[in-house]
Amino acid sequence: MQDRKDRKVETETEARLVLQAMTVLIQFSCSKTSDPPALQGVPGPPGSNGIQGPRGRPGPTYGAQGPPGEPGPQGPEGAMGKRGTQGPQGYEGPVGLDGSPGAHGPTGLRGVYGRGCDGVRPTDGLEPKVLDACGTCGGDESECAFSPYTQTAHAVGDPHYRTFDGKSFDYQNTGEFILARHMNDIEFQNKQVPCPNPRVRCNVGAAIITKNWNIIFRSDWKTDQIMVNGNMWREGTDYRYDRWKRLDSNLRMVIARGHFHFDYSEIRGGVGAVVYGYQYYWGSPLPNGLYMNLYFQAPGRWSSGLSMTGLFANFNGNWADDWDSISPSTLWWVAGTTRSAFSNSQYFLDWSNRIHRSKKAGTASLQALEKSFALAGKEQKYISVVDWSPEDEFHALKEVDHLTTKMRKRLFEKMVKSRVIERVKGEALPTSQLARAELDIMPYPGERPDHLRIEQQILFRKEWKFLKPSEKSQMLAGQVVSNNAFPMSKMCAECIRGSQVCQDKGIVETPKAIGITYKDQAKMDSCHQACLPWVPPATSKVICKCRIDCSLDVNEAQCTSDAVENFLSSRTAALIPGKGSLDERCISMNMNMIKVFKGSKPGSEMLWKQSTAPNFAVSFWWKPKIPDSYEKKVRKSLLYKGPKIAMHSKLPSNVPLHIEVEPDGNSVSLIVTVAGYESKVPAEKCTMLTKQEFTFIAVTKRDSSITVWLGMDGKEQCKTICSDKSILGCNGLQACATKVHTFQLPSSHTYETSTEDEIAIVSPSAAAENIPFGWMGKLNYIGLGSWDPTNKVPLWDKKIPDIVHMRQPSECGA
Repeated sequence: MQDRKDRKVETETEARLVLQAMTVLIQFSCSKTSDPPALQGVPGPPGSNGIQGPRGRPGPTYGAQGPPGEPGPQGPEGAMGKRGTQGPQGYEGPVGLDGSPGAHGPTGLRGVYGRGCDGVRPTDGLEPKVLDACGTCGGDESECAFSPYTQTAHAVGDPHYRTFDGKSFDYQNTGEFILARHMNDIEFQNKQVPCPNPRVRCNVGAAIITKNWNIIFRSDWKTDQIMVNGNMWREGTDYRYDRWKRLDSNLRMVIARGHFHFDYSEIRGGVGAVVYGYQYYWGSPLPNGLYMNLYFQAPGRWSSGLSMTGLFANFNGNWADDWDSISPSTLWWVAGTTRSAFSNSQYFLDWSNRIHRSKKAGTASLQALEKSFALAGKEQKYISVVDWSPEDEFHALKEVDHLTTKMRKRLFEKMVKSRVIERVKGEALPTSQLARAELDIMPYPGERPDHLRIEQQILFRKEWKFLKPSEKSQMLAGQVVSNNAFPMSKMCAECIRGSQVCQDKGIVETPKAIGITYKDQAKMDSCHQACLPWVPPATSKVICKCRIDCSLDVNEAQCTSDAVENFLSSRTAALIPGKGSLDERCISMNMNMIKVFKGSKPGSEMLWKQSTAPNFAVSFWWKPKIPDSYEKKVRKSLLYKGPKIAMHSKLPSNVPLHIEVEPDGNSVSLIVTVAGYESKVPAEKCTMLTKQEFTFIAVTKRDSSITVWLGMDGKEQCKTICSDKSILGCNGLQACATKVHTFQLPSSHTYETSTEDEIAIVSPSAAAENIPFGWMGKLNYIGLGSWDPTNKVPLWDKKIPDIVHMRQPSECGA
C-alpha cells in the first residue's frame, strides 16, 4: 500500500515539472516575434527519467557457439559390441614344438569270447571252458591230482629255492627266469642281479602274467609304483595301499608298503593260486638297497604233474623227479626273449608261448646239476659245467605244446577203453550205443585223436542225451525215412461232397484223404470266412491247413485262432532263440553291432519286403548291467533296424526302427523311433528298467499306429504292472506284458523296409558311451502285410501276450 502512495507522489511531481517546461517554451516562442533575442540562460537541472517503455522481444535462448574447450578426461570402457564377421584366413605359421604325450586313454570294450572246448561261447562274466590237464572239458584238474593240499614254492634270500614238492637248491645266475607257470592261466617270473655280496644273487624284480595282465614289481619303484601292461600305475591314483583291487573275474590284488599279494583262480568259486612277495633292505648296489622274497602257493588240484612248469618244478607230490622236470634249467631263462615280461610289456599268456620241456640226450644228470649248484659263488654261468650247449638251450626254448595228448589223457583213455579209437579192423563194434555212434563222427583208425575230434566228441556226447530212443536206433541203423506225401496243390484242392468237381480234381476221402471236401456250400463259405479271408490262399499254406481242419468240423473260432498263430509263426524269425548253446541264446551287449541279422538271408525275404511286410513286431528281453549300463547319463542303443551303414556313422533321418534307453538320475526312459519319428515312453512307466532284472520290450506297428509293450517275469514282479488280471497281457501265470505307450505316425513319415536292411543289436552308430551293456535274449522279429480290415480278428493283442508267456531267457546274464 505504501509503494502505491510513493509511486503516486512521484507521478504527480513529474507531471508538474513537464507542465512548467511547456509553459516556458510557449513564452519563448511568443517573445521571438516581437522582442530582440535575449541572452541564453543557463541550462536547467536535468529532468527525471521518463516512464519505462514496454518490455522488448526476448533474445535467443543460447548465444553463438563458443570455441571448443580443452578435451575432458577419458570415460569408462563401453560394453563389448557384437562379434564381427570372420576375416580371411591368415598365412600358415611355422610348425610348433611337439606337445607332451597325452594321458593314457580308457580301456577299450572287452571283445567277445571264443568258443570253449564244449563248443559254447559264454556270456560276459564267464570264460570259455577249456580242457584241463587231465583231458576233461571244463574240469578243474582235481580228477587226476596227486594231493588235495596246497603247496608253496619260494625263491628267497640270496636266493634259496624250494620246489612245490620240497626239493631245495640255490640258483646263483644273473638273469630273468620263469619260476612257475600253470597251463595258460598264470605265470610268475623273477629278475636276479648280484647282491651286496657279489658271490650270490638277489631278486630285484617280479612279474605276474595272465591272459589279460602283465604286472611288474621292481626294487627301483619300491611298491609306490608298478607297471601294468606297459603303463605306470601309482599308489594313491591307480591303486591304494591295503585295499583289494579286482582286475578281472580271475585275478585280484592288494598292495601294501613293501608287500604285494595276488589271488588267482581259473574257475569261478574254486580254490586258486596265491602269488606274493616282500621287499627287504640289504644295501648297495641293489636298487634302493632292496631285495625280494617271492612265493607261489599252488592249490592241491594242480598237483597232476601235467600242468606246472618252471624252476619250481612240476608239482606231483614226488620231489625225486623235480630235477627231470626242471632240467635243462636254461629252458626257463627268458632274458632277451619275447617271453620276458620285464622287457616285453605285451607278453600275455597263450598256448603258443607255453614252454614245453624236451630233454635232449646228453643233458645234465641229477648229480651234475647238484655239482653245478654247489659251485655257487664263482662268477660264471654255472650251467656251463654240465653237458649241454647254448645251441641246445636255444632249440629247447622253441618247443611249445599247444594242446598235448597229456592234456586230453582222460578222455582219450575213455575212448580207447570203449574201442572208439585205436580199434583194429575186424574187431567187434563197441558194446555201448554211444560208443558205436561215435565211430561215425570222424574215422580215425589206429591213431590218437586230434583236437577237432575231441571237440566233436564232447558236443556229440552232449547232444546224445537229448535224442529219443527211436532217433538213437535210427541213427545207429543209418535209416532215413522218405516223405511220400502228396503235393500241396493236390492236398489243398476243394470241392463240395458228391459234386463233379471232386471227380475232376481227384479229391477223395478214402482210403487216404486227398484234398478238402465240404458237406455243403454253407460250410465252405463259413470255413473260408474263418480262415483269414484277406490272405490269398496261394501265398500261405496256413490257409489250406485251416480249411482242412474246418472241413472236418473243428470249431471255427478255434480254426481262426490256430490260423492266426500258424500264420504269424510262419512270419516270425527267432533271431535270438530260446534254446541252444548259451552263446546263441544270450547276447552280451558290450559293443555295437554285437549281432547282425540280414534281410537278404535266403528264405526270409517276405519278412523284409515292403510289399509283404509293411507292418512288424519286434520283441526281446533285456537285462541291464548295473551300474555299467547307466553310469553315463546318455542314450543307450538297444536295437536298430534299417539300411546297412558304416560303423559310427550317422543314422538315416528316416530310420525305420531304433530302440534306446535313456537314464536320467535314478529313472530310465524308453525311446522308440519309427520311420524317423521319435516318441518317448515316460520314465514312470519304465520303472522295471532301473533294476538288474530282465524286462520284456516289444514294439508293434499296424498301419500308422505304433504300440510299445513292457513286461516282466514272475508273479510278484507282475503285480507291479498288472493291477487287474483282466488287463490285456496280465492273464499269464508267471509272465506278463502291458501296453505302456501308443503313438501315431504323421503322414509325412513313411515306414520303409527292404531285403537290403538289417537288424543290429546295438546300433552301428553307437559310440562307446552309447553301449548299453547287459544281456539280451529271445529276440523275435515278425514282418507281415495288411491285416483284417474289419478288425474282428486280433493281431498284436493276441500275439504279444503269447510271446511274453514263454518267459524270460534261462541261464542268461549271471
